[in-house]
Amino acid sequence: MLFKDIKPTMLIDISCSEEDLWKNIDRSRRKNVNRAKREGLKFKEGNSEEIAYFYNNIYKKVWEDGGTIAESFESILNKIKNGHKFYVVEIGLDIIGGAIVGEETKGRLNFSIVGSNPKYSELRPTDFMYWNLILIGKRENKKFVDFNGYQLNARGHLEGVNRFKSMWGGKIHIDYVFSKNPFYILGRKVYRNMWFIRPIVDILRGRKLKQFAPDNN
Repeated sequence: MLFKDIKPTMLIDISCSEEDLWKNIDRSRRKNVNRAKREGLKFKEGNSEEIAYFYNNIYKKVWEDGGTIAESFESILNKIKNGHKFYVVEIGLDIIGGAIVGEETKGRLNFSIVGSNPKYSELRPTDFMYWNLILIGKRENKKFVDFNGYQLNARGHLEGVNRFKSMWGGKIHIDYVFSKNPFYILGRKVYRNMWFIRPIVDILRGRKLKQFAPDNN
């Protein structure tokens, strides 16, 4: 017997024109992308040396500074071997952000990992990266961009995460998770529906409780 739970995410329909995609984005995001362009940020596909730098100096550092256990480097390399691609954002010769994306569900470009160096937040590398990744999905003839999750009944910093994801013209979409283990499904439902349980679970996982503050200027 299979037990079922919901898995919310944020999907952007990218079957429309690039012009319409741009218009559908919140004004604050467009402003940040334009600022990044004026500051000279560059977006490109990364190489094997750059992925090691991104992992050690941006992704792992930012996650662990925030109290979250980073995904292993081996796991990230496996994503690349299985068809995911790695992209970087640069200012001059410095890598200040990176992302790993791939098709985990047919027709969707899934945002597996996205991270940037907080030191350069005023240059808006995250917004610049999101916009360019959306364009990558369109150029690869995907139908949707999948932001890899959306928290229903969000509280605390998760509200900020949801708010940021909702600014890119997408809609909440529900996928389903199936398991033969009823306790796994029950645990997912408790975590999702009982907001006061989440901080306890996060602490047990070694996560610090933090605030999410997207760039709105």
